[in-house]
Formats: sequence, structure tokens, C-alpha cells
Amino acid sequence: MKKLLFFPLLFLTVLVSGCTIKAPNGQSNQPALNPGANNSGGVSLSEATTSIPVPEQRPVPITKRTYSNEELGVSFNYPKEWPRPIFIAKATSDGSYFDSNDQWEIRLGDLYKNSGDGTVKYFLSIRGFYKQEEKKAIAEINSLKNKGSLSMIEQFKTKQAAAVVYGEPATGAKNIMLFGKNGEVVKIQSIDTKLDADMYGIARTLDFFTKK
Repeated sequence: MKKLLFFPLLFLTVLVSGCTIKAPNGQSNQPALNPGANNSGGVSLSEATTSIPVPEQRPVPITKRTYSNEELGVSFNYPKEWPRPIFIAKATSDGSYFDSNDQWEIRLGDLYKNSGDGTVKYFLSIRGFYKQEEKKAIAEINSLKNKGSLSMIEQFKTKQAAAVVYGEPATGAKNIMLFGKNGEVVKIQSIDTKLDADMYGIARTLDFFTKK
């Protein structure tokens, strides 16, 4: 009688233990949960995945300051490490193409002294407002008479203006001319290629607003 009772019990034990055998990938051989429904414990598949540990999200440090000139109706962002911008109401032309006297100027970055002629400039400046038309300016840049003096680089658009980027090979200067929707034309100039990223950042954040 004991032998007869032992074999049914052994069979029942194997049958029960087989229900908890796990697959090679570490998952239980249980029916898959329905992603669109609440499963045991009231947790859906989408809710469960949110509990998976993720890399710590560190706040991005604020690295920009905003310059705003109520008189001009212009604002833009610039690196916070830079000195405070210097505003000149009427600046003298530095000889750059499309430049002229008595334009306002905002000087940015550090001073730079040209070892050749001793000229002191700022690494980056913004000047305006110019009386220029986008199509005519592009034609001038691409004209045969200016071949070697000016070089067209690219065009892009911001929320506020159409941008034309061109270089001056003789001086190494790069310029972004912004043609605002209301006729405002501003030129950003850099004399250091290391500032290209900052220059484009300023151009893309430059805002023409209503003067007070």
C-alpha cells in the first residue's frame, strides 16, 4: 500500500514544479501580459516599464545671458562668460564690405589686437540697421567683381529673419547678414573661426521687437 501511494504523490509533485520552470531567457513560461489591459496587481505593461531605473537626469546649466536694447528694439542671447556687451550709438566703419559710418554697433567678446597694424577690435560685433535688400546683397556677394574678396557660404532662416552667411577671405572675417521682416537689416561679424558656434547661436536668437 505504501508503494502504491508513493507514485501518485511523486507524479503530482513533478506536475506542480513544472508550472514554475523558467525559460532560458529568464522569463516565466506564463501567458504574456496584454499591454493594453490591467494585469495581475492592476499594473499595465506600460506602467511597469516606467519603474525601470534610468540614468540620472542632471539639469542643464544656464550658459547664456540675454542682451536687450529697448532703444533699438533688439535682443539676443550670448555666452554668460563673455564681458558685458558694449553699445555704440554711432560707430565708424571698419572697412568691411556693406559697412558704413554712423551705424549702431554692439561689441561682444574680448578685445583683439592685430599684430600687423595694431588695430584693436572686438572678436565679434553686431551692426545695423543697413539699407540693403536680400536679393541685391546676394548678387553683390556672388558677382565677378567681388570674386576673391567675398565668398558665399550659406543661407538659412530664423523666426525673425532670412540669413545670408558670407566670408571675406582677405581678412578672415565671417559675416551673417539678417534681413528682418520689417526692413531691419543687421550684420553680425566674427574675426575668429572658433566663435562660429556662438555667432550662429546669437543669429538664431536675435529678436527684432517693437521699440518703446
